[in-house]
Amino acid sequence: MGGLAAEMAGRRFDVIVAAWNPAIAAVRRTVASTPVVMVGAIDPVGNGFVSSTSRPGANMTGLMWDIGFTKQLDVLKEAVPKLSRVAVLRDPTGGWGADYWREAEVAAALRGLTLVSVEIRRQEDLETAVRKLSREHPDAILIWDSLLFWRHSGVILGFARANRLPVMASSKEYVEMGALVSYGADARAGFRRAAIYVSKILNGANPADLPVEGPGAFELAVNITTAKTIGLTIPSSLLQWADQVIE
Repeated sequence: MGGLAAEMAGRRFDVIVAAWNPAIAAVRRTVASTPVVMVGAIDPVGNGFVSSTSRPGANMTGLMWDIGFTKQLDVLKEAVPKLSRVAVLRDPTGGWGADYWREAEVAAALRGLTLVSVEIRRQEDLETAVRKLSREHPDAILIWDSLLFWRHSGVILGFARANRLPVMASSKEYVEMGALVSYGADARAGFRRAAIYVSKILNGANPADLPVEGPGAFELAVNITTAKTIGLTIPSSLLQWADQVIE
């Protein structure tokens, strides 16, 4: 990632679009002055990409990523009435640091839920993570966005399927592969909005003065087939609200 970022810096682009924290961090380390539009930035202030969201104060601006965590818990609790323990798969290297975890624990406690942290930083951690999931006996699995998890979604969803565990994710693509439900920002909408930033910068705007924005749209997807397989009945209230229902 660093080599590619250095190559881009050397080619003197007018604007660089960087998607997700690993790419954003690599570009930040190698690009000092070229304007950068972030897409899917997780905690851009905490990770040092910008000084503040209202006035970035550097050559970087763009769009934050928000998984809508508290709403995810509400949706999951409605879909799984006996929910008590939720295993959260998280990749700290992807931007989900300690502050996010503390906020998540508070949100869960207010809803009478216990969170179990399952950290996966690299492929080699998958086997250990699966063993921990087996020991902890969670009522559901919640996946925090990570490119690593996406690449190994077959392993994660396979474990859930074998153990009849509902899975909550942030993107409907997981639901299409067998997760029970997803709630999160519309990633495609984020890239479309990034084009607006690029246009403004090409027309003379300073990225330091362009506020970093959060997601503009969230979407809910539900897999009815998965619900039937694990013995759940999705409430009609969720089905009526869902943007996509997979049968």
